[in-house]
Amino acid sequence: MPAFTTDPSIVPPIKPIEPRVRPEIIEELEMVLGMPLGDTFPEVPSSIEAPRIVQRRFPSETVLAFGALAVALVSVALSAIFVKFSEAEINPYATAFNRFWMTTVILGVSLGFKALRERWRSAESISIEPKVAVIYTPQIVGQLVLAGCFLAADFGLWATAMTQTSIATSTLLSNLTPLFTSLAAWVLWGKKFDRRFLVGMIVAVGFTIGIGLSDFQGGAGQEAGDAIALLGAAGYAGYLLMIERLRHRVPVVMMLLWTSAVAAVITLPIAIWTMGAVFPSSWSGWLAVLSLAVICQVIGQGLLAYSLDKLSSGFIAIVLLLDP
Repeated sequence: MPAFTTDPSIVPPIKPIEPRVRPEIIEELEMVLGMPLGDTFPEVPSSIEAPRIVQRRFPSETVLAFGALAVALVSVALSAIFVKFSEAEINPYATAFNRFWMTTVILGVSLGFKALRERWRSAESISIEPKVAVIYTPQIVGQLVLAGCFLAADFGLWATAMTQTSIATSTLLSNLTPLFTSLAAWVLWGKKFDRRFLVGMIVAVGFTIGIGLSDFQGGAGQEAGDAIALLGAAGYAGYLLMIERLRHRVPVVMMLLWTSAVAAVITLPIAIWTMGAVFPSSWSGWLAVLSLAVICQVIGQGLLAYSLDKLSSGFIAIVLLLDP
C-alpha cells in the first residue's frame, strides 16, 4: 500500500466552491446598503430559473356565497312545516320564543367550548398571530338589538298571520319583502340599483304574486291577518338590512347569538300575555321547535348572514321568493 503524502506535486489542489447569488438579489442589496458590491458575490447564470410554486385553487368567495344561499333557502323553506307542528300545542309567540331561546343556548354553548379549546391550545403553544377582537361600540350594539327586534317581529307576525288568514295569503304578502328591502336601502342609505336589477325584481315579485293569486281565497274578517303578514314582510326586510350592515364588523355566530337572545327576550312576555302553554307538551312538539332552532335558525339564518358578505340584501330577498 503506498504511504500517505501531502506533497503538492502529487496531490492535486482542491478548487473551492464559490457561492453564487442571482443578479437581482445583488441589485437589491446594493440599493439597501447604498454601495456597490462588485464581484463580492458571483452571479448565477441567467439560464437557471427559480422553482415555481403551485398554488391550490379554491372556489371563489362569491361561489361559496351562492352555495350558502342555496342551502339557506332549503333550510328556511322547512320553517312553515315545523311551525304547523308546533302550533298544534302552543301559540305562535310561544313557538317563536322556544325557537330563539334554543338557538341562544346552542350558540352560547358552542362558543363556550370554542373559547376553552383556544385557551387550552394557547397554553401549550405560543402563537404570534394577532387576534382581532370585536369592539362593541354603542352603534354596533344598537344595530344588533334592532336586528333582533326585526327578527322577533318577522317570525312572530308571520306565525300569527298563519293562524288568522290562509297560508296562500300569508305567503303572497310575504313576497313583498324585496320591495321593502330595496325601498329602505334607497331611502335610508341612498343605495342605487341598476335597471336590470329593478326590472328583475319587478318581474320576480309579479310572477310570484301571480302564482299566489291562483290559490288566493279572500274572506271576511281576514283583513287583520293580511295586515299582520304585511308587517311581517317589512320586519324581515329590516332584519336583512341590519345583518348586511353588521356582516363586516361582527362574526356570523355572534350576530345570530345577539339577535336570537334579543328576540327571545321580546317574544317571552308576549307568549305569556297571550295565555296558553309556553312550552310544548309532547316529544313531537319539542322536536318541532328544536328543528326550528337548529335547521331554520342556526343553519338557515347563519348561512343567510354569511352570504350577505358578498351578495346584497335586495338580491337575497329576491332569491328567497323561491321559498315555497
